Amino acid sequence: MRRHLLERIFGPVPGVRWLVFAIVLVSIACAVLARLIAPDDFPTLGRSFWWSVQTVTTVGYGDVTPASTAGRTVAAVLMVTAFASLSVLTAAISAAFVRRMQARRGLEDPLVDALTKIESRLAALEAAISDPEPARGSRAVSDH
Repeated sequence: MRRHLLERIFGPVPGVRWLVFAIVLVSIACAVLARLIAPDDFPTLGRSFWWSVQTVTTVGYGDVTPASTAGRTVAAVLMVTAFASLSVLTAAISAAFVRRMQARRGLEDPLVDALTKIESRLAALEAAISDPEPARGSRAVSDH
C-alpha cells in the first residue's frame, strides 16, 4: 500500500522510495546521535526528534538549537544531508512532471510531427545515397 501511495504522490520517479527512506533514516539517526553526544543540548529523545524534523524540513523554529560543538557538528551533517537529499527529491519529482507533460504533448505536438517527417525524409535520402544503383538504372540511357 505504501508503494502505491508514494507512486500516486510522486508518480513513477525512479528511486523516490529509497530517497524518502534515506531522508527519514538520516533524520532518526541524527536525532539519536545528537541525544547521545550532546545531552545538554537535547535533554530528551523527543526533543532531539523534534529538532531533527525541524532541521530536515528547513523550518527551524529556533526553539531547539545545539550549543555544543558536538551538537553543532551533528546539526551541520544533518543540514547538508537534508538539503542535498531534498534537492534531489525535488529534481526527481520535477523531472517526472516534465516527462509526463512531454509524453502528453508528444501525441499532439505539431513540432514532433514535423520532426518525424524530416527524420523519415532523411532516412530515405540516406538509403538513396548508400545504394545509388536503383536510382541510376531508372534514369540511365542505355549504351546501345
